[in-house]
Amino acid sequence: MQVLGAGECGLPLALRLLDAGLPVTLVTDRSAEAVLSGSVTPTIRQPVGALPSGTPILGGADVVCRLDPGGAQGANNAVHCAFGYSDAILRNPDGPFDRDWMRATAEPWLSEIAYPAARWTMAVLDPPPSLRELMFSGEHDPALAAAFAETFVRPSSRSDLPQPTS
Repeated sequence: MQVLGAGECGLPLALRLLDAGLPVTLVTDRSAEAVLSGSVTPTIRQPVGALPSGTPILGGADVVCRLDPGGAQGANNAVHCAFGYSDAILRNPDGPFDRDWMRATAEPWLSEIAYPAARWTMAVLDPPPSLRELMFSGEHDPALAAAFAETFVRPSSRSDLPQPTS
């Protein structure tokens, strides 16, 4: 395991780690024409299902919201889902854990996390010209690059990105 120094961060560190840990063919094209390409279309399913016995079951994370790994949202999505569901259980430990509770529990995660993550993944993997310009502008504007990187943590915040400076 590699331990990083306190001041070691940012794009140079990311590129160094990519160069060290990935095959060269994956990181050689750093030109303005390089794009990330995905092959998994984001899919969101109904969070409440039923077992063959008829017992309702609450799905979450990748079972409900399938995302392309290229958008880097799978782990975030799963963690937010797990925390939301566990908070709902702790607020009402005696239930009932019926279909209505399951739908109400899933709704905040879907609207605040899953749907924005799906839109973000689609935008990052096939960026419109304005987003592509923003991404390339971050190379020369550290504040813009940091704001853009923060959207990976919470894609619903992407409307807060500053506009690229000319």
